[in-house]
Amino acid sequence: MIPLSRILTGQRHTPVVYFARIGSNVKIGTTVNLRTRMRNLYVPLENVLAVVPGGKDEEDAYHERFEASRIHDDPRRELFRIDPQLRDFLHLGPEFRPQEERPLSAADGTLPAPLPVFPALPVVPNVPPKAVQVLLQLLATPEGTTASQAGAALRKSKGSGLDYLTALRKQGLAEMTGAGRGSRHRLTRTEEQS
Repeated sequence: MIPLSRILTGQRHTPVVYFARIGSNVKIGTTVNLRTRMRNLYVPLENVLAVVPGGKDEEDAYHERFEASRIHDDPRRELFRIDPQLRDFLHLGPEFRPQEERPLSAADGTLPAPLPVFPALPVVPNVPPKAVQVLLQLLATPEGTTASQAGAALRKSKGSGLDYLTALRKQGLAEMTGAGRGSRHRLTRTEEQS
């Protein structure tokens, strides 16, 4: 199982293999702290296209599987071109266009651009996958989020934000603190986080 709440909150987790967009390529690597690893690579967390359970052995197997698309100018970087085989594996549709490399955005208070969907994301009935990803990032912040903030981040109404947060609560991904106008939502805390 993918430790999603631990990943989003920057805590150590079981080893995972990640596929992260870096410019027009994909880096395949492994880590036990994805958020910190992406920060060290100067790659926004939303550039992670997929996360699968596994450590070094699984990473090596993916490197071998996609060897034909490996960029060999610097073998330490573990970069791969997005060829049809890798595109299919990552479930990237024809609308996917790799972006140019860019530094992490400044903390200017703006919300991140719409995020790519990655296969490790949980499926929540009646909530679009991109909305799930945005909401999970909001829920992972120390203060969590309100229905109004969730609606604004999704460019929807407060009511839609509340409906989506309720669906995440029903799936056990979020919990509500407080009641009424002061209520906030956050990621569900696991036993080991408490």
